[in-house]
Amino acid sequence: MSDTNEPHIPIKPQTEAQNPVPPIPPVPSTQATTKLSPPSEALANVSDVGSTDDEVYAKLKAKRAERRRRKIRRRAIIGGFIAAVIILLVVLVHIFSQKPDQLTEPVVDMATRGEYTTTVRASGSLEPLSATVITPEVTGTFSEVDVVAGQTVQKGDVVLKVKNDDLDRTIAEAQRALKTAKRNLAAAREAEDMLNSDDTEGVDEKGATATANGVEDAKAAVEAAQATLDQAIAQGDKRTVTSPLTGSVVAMNARVGAPVVGTGERAGEPPVMIADLSQMKVTVQVDEANIAKVAVDQEASVTFAALPELTLSGKVTGIASIASNLGQGGPMGYHDPGGAGATFAVDILIPEPDPRLKPGMSAQVSLITERIEDVIMVPVTALQTDDGEHFHVNVQVDPEKHTYESREVTVVAKNEDMAVIGRPADVVSDMPESPVADGEALIISGGTPVNAGSSDHMAPTGAEDHGSAPRDGSSEATAAQGEADARGAEGKAEDGQQGSTENSEG
Repeated sequence: MSDTNEPHIPIKPQTEAQNPVPPIPPVPSTQATTKLSPPSEALANVSDVGSTDDEVYAKLKAKRAERRRRKIRRRAIIGGFIAAVIILLVVLVHIFSQKPDQLTEPVVDMATRGEYTTTVRASGSLEPLSATVITPEVTGTFSEVDVVAGQTVQKGDVVLKVKNDDLDRTIAEAQRALKTAKRNLAAAREAEDMLNSDDTEGVDEKGATATANGVEDAKAAVEAAQATLDQAIAQGDKRTVTSPLTGSVVAMNARVGAPVVGTGERAGEPPVMIADLSQMKVTVQVDEANIAKVAVDQEASVTFAALPELTLSGKVTGIASIASNLGQGGPMGYHDPGGAGATFAVDILIPEPDPRLKPGMSAQVSLITERIEDVIMVPVTALQTDDGEHFHVNVQVDPEKHTYESREVTVVAKNEDMAVIGRPADVVSDMPESPVADGEALIISGGTPVNAGSSDHMAPTGAEDHGSAPRDGSSEATAAQGEADARGAEGKAEDGQQGSTENSEG
């Protein structure tokens, strides 16, 4: 009976069971729940919708968790960057807040006693003091080359020989002409002798005169032939070239079999050049700013790039009167296209050169333009000044604490490196005595003044000579006046207090 009373539930077709309910959006599922259907079908649809919402919620929850993780990572990166910036700022503040004497040690140098020199530096090339280019005076080809580059030769030594067939023929013809002239002279004399002999009779005066004239003509012909021969021989002797001086062969371009080229055709390549290397010179270019300091006979020190250990003494022997870069344009034709200024040639003689030196080597010259012996010098960097006219130096007092006292100095002479501040105490001269002794340490930068509480420099020894005593006296007077003012103020305060007490009692 239960089977007959049980309501009939229709079964869905197979095609409808295979189509699931769409998971998103929820609106269709709501519409599906409102759709009229049998109770079993409604329950099945509700079950399917609930399952889909759980999946959507799980995905949504996963996305929110991922977004939270990304936010946390971004915040962590930003926080780390901000922390790094804060740490960097703290470090920078700590570094810049330190005092300078905590960062670096004071720079200290020394006062020295010795010879002061001012130099002008320039560079040039080494040259022989005298050199001779040897070129054959005749044409032809070189038949012998008897010397090599670098060889030492004496005056009169054979250097090379030239072959010239034309000269040989000219000499041979002159010799033959001379022989002919001599035979003619002999015949003329024989005729004259026969004319003057006792056996000759009937010779008229006219014939005698002709015979005598023939002898004179023959003599003249012989003399002319001899002169021609001598000239041909002299020209032929020029085929042998000898050295005109004692020196060294510094250039050799002649080759056996090569033609002799006339002077001027290859002027840049002389056949032979012989130079006297017993004395050499360096020609340097000095700019117009320093040329006025250079004078003839000034001493010079010469060094060489090829021989860095070698230093030679030299002397100024010549100074050009006009600029070396004289050209077209401007007053007197002076032209300076690069704007570098005029330069002047200065010759430096090296009286005793080293045998290893060769012409053409580069040389560096230091011209000594000023020399002062036995003085006290300080580095230019040690000079301190407030107005550019009066100078002082900071003399170290305590090496451990790096304290110093300031001493006024007089600058006698100065160059790029050193300054003369006076003579030593044991030297008598017109130069003022140096307030700094030889070997005293000077603080270039840093350190602490001994009188750190006062803005005035400490007076040097012998301050009366430098005008420092009045400054110290003024400081003492100011201090005394300050004490008097303090005592006066204290007395006024006591009087005021006493007056107020009396008034309160009254």
